[in-house]
Amino acid sequence: MRAFNHNAKPRYIGGALAFALLLSACSTTSALELKVGNCLDLPNDAEMSAGFELTTVKTVSCSSEHEAQVYAEKELAGNEFPGTDAIQDIAAEFCTEEFKTFVGSEIGTSTLDIYPLMPTAESWEQAGDRTLLCVAISPTPVTNTFENSKL
Repeated sequence: MRAFNHNAKPRYIGGALAFALLLSACSTTSALELKVGNCLDLPNDAEMSAGFELTTVKTVSCSSEHEAQVYAEKELAGNEFPGTDAIQDIAAEFCTEEFKTFVGSEIGTSTLDIYPLMPTAESWEQAGDRTLLCVAISPTPVTNTFENSKL
């Protein structure tokens, strides 16, 4: 069981900041430790269209029921935080390009949605967080990886 780290730095997912999401369960992972291929079990109250900050997220085996999977990552350059809008612009291009490589279908024909998991100003400055992650999200739970799924 992993303990909640009160000093963990949040990452930002999606559009506008809505609420802080802090999960504690046996299979939680720091948002700063997520990697390509991780499957995620999102909470029922996650409002993806609004966006939210998170410190930890529940990771599961991709053969277990889940709604999301990290499919790409990009290290961002620079010492100064570029701003949420600038990172969202980078994410829009990068995550769209990488989607077909991982999933095997175009985002326009896929049943999946894509959301960036981005550093916040706080995680950039205090934790040295420079990693942009791309997350694919299914409208319904699945029990397999999104990799080469053509979903």
